[in-house]
Amino acid sequence: MTLQPPLTPLFGLLTCALLSCFAEAAPTSTLTGISLPASSRPVGGSALKTLSSQLGSLARAHKLTGSCQGIEAFILNLDDDDAVDALEVGFRKAGYAVADLPGASDDELAFTLRKGRTTVMAVIEFGESTVLAWCPLGTASASPSAPPKTATVPPARAPATPQTANPAPASPPGGAAQGGRAPTATTGLEGLYFRLRMTANSSIEEYFYFLPNGRVALVLPEGGLDPVDQGWIARLQREHPDHVATYRLEGGDIVFSVPGKPSWRESFAREANGNLSLGGHFTTRVARFTNGQRMEAQYTFAGGASGGGTAVSSGSSLTLRADGTFALSGLVGASMRTGGQTQTARSSSQSSGRYQLSGNTLILNHADGRTTRHTVFPYALKGDPGPNPRWFYLDGMQMKLAR
Repeated sequence: MTLQPPLTPLFGLLTCALLSCFAEAAPTSTLTGISLPASSRPVGGSALKTLSSQLGSLARAHKLTGSCQGIEAFILNLDDDDAVDALEVGFRKAGYAVADLPGASDDELAFTLRKGRTTVMAVIEFGESTVLAWCPLGTASASPSAPPKTATVPPARAPATPQTANPAPASPPGGAAQGGRAPTATTGLEGLYFRLRMTANSSIEEYFYFLPNGRVALVLPEGGLDPVDQGWIARLQREHPDHVATYRLEGGDIVFSVPGKPSWRESFAREANGNLSLGGHFTTRVARFTNGQRMEAQYTFAGGASGGGTAVSSGSSLTLRADGTFALSGLVGASMRTGGQTQTARSSSQSSGRYQLSGNTLILNHADGRTTRHTVFPYALKGDPGPNPRWFYLDGMQMKLAR
């Protein structure tokens, strides 16, 4: 899947015919001064013009200002076990902070590199070849983030700037358009924020539900946000005290404290649009659906994991119709190989009924009489076609628009 705006596919350009454009290996970038893995090969020729246009489109989609001032692209050999580590070391040695841009994809990762007032737009594309392309922007980001104290290279995923299918005003009355009130100097933080943090081997989804009394839940609230179940908060603090922290702002940092554990701090900056930078990572204030919103859309999720001879796969589908009805289905399968034989198991579930969608709460009134409440929010990028957001988060599960 592709989480960026519709762009000219990169890999159509990077065919065998393009290999003639490669120059000799150049492990150090002349634009950024970043040392690249020794196995990297530069891309040249007409492909750079298309890549420059692609990076410019990404920068605009993520509301970064400035145009590309030069362009470089490299083929990365990710079969080389040391390549990712070498790239991370190169970023750190050159003094750049990595800021994950929202959006997630099996084949594309967008991020920025920042040093002082210099912002570099960068993208890694995954396919038959893995391509790293970047360009310094002419000016700094319209709302620069404080650089993190440490920087890690995002390996293959990153989240997307959220917008609702019916976006709320940038400065709504009372500041309650998206995920609760917008952060201000007087009220502090309030509402739900989402961060996807990249490590060398995986991506970590993190939620911050800021309460107006100086506390923050470090997990996604259950049962919706309209309103949040206060019993859930009390239960969470009683059963999982390390999931509820207090916080305070100190200069350019936010300091978290959990009972019985040392406090920790992360760099902190507010973006003009209400989003945050925590620890140098883009942390987005989740968007909201309109009250009583109706949709005509189907969203799907597919995932899996394997190891030690065991493989597990799962899939889900949610259909919301304009007449207020829904259909929900799920499938889980598992296989285990022992003694030269493979054993498999599968289970499925289906449900239908009527739904209510408002803010960050989805209420499903099932035909069998059950009623379930779910925490939801939309993810979209500026310029996405159609009335429906490209992603629908259901209790933390990212579902992609199928139709």
